[in-house]
Amino acid sequence: MGTAWASKGPRRLRLAAVLAMALSLAACWALPFESVPASPISIQSEGAGLKIAVCRDVTIERIVGEERNVSLGADWVRFLDAGGDVSIAAGTILSIDALPESFSVDTAQQPDMLPGAEYAILIRSTGGGQPTLDSFFALEESESLPGDSWLHPDGTNTERPCAES
Repeated sequence: MGTAWASKGPRRLRLAAVLAMALSLAACWALPFESVPASPISIQSEGAGLKIAVCRDVTIERIVGEERNVSLGADWVRFLDAGGDVSIAAGTILSIDALPESFSVDTAQQPDMLPGAEYAILIRSTGGGQPTLDSFFALEESESLPGDSWLHPDGTNTERPCAES
């Protein structure tokens, strides 16, 4: 009985190897179809600048952005305060350096974007039953804002800024 089991060993090993390869290929096939959270806002760094993706159709009455670095004991610092009834389509990417011309801008400066920072973005909308959009982003003490992916409020990073509707 021992030799019969041993003679089936290489065949079982080959079967296990084929199954393992099939599973790994299936996993690779599924990876391009990442799951993007349905968050209203995501953020990304671009060089020394910040990009904000608005993931809902909204008419912006006011947009406010604040940053703080808890590890440095810093208070919240407002880096963006602008507004003016501007309609934005879902998927629009805003840049601090290139805000819509129709915005009335009180403050628009790039945040420090140091490792371990926290960001709060608030978009107050006007009329039509549109909700106010707000998102909070927290980075680990040694973590910097990504430049090659989008950070979502739940801490996930994705290639696409918004979930498809």
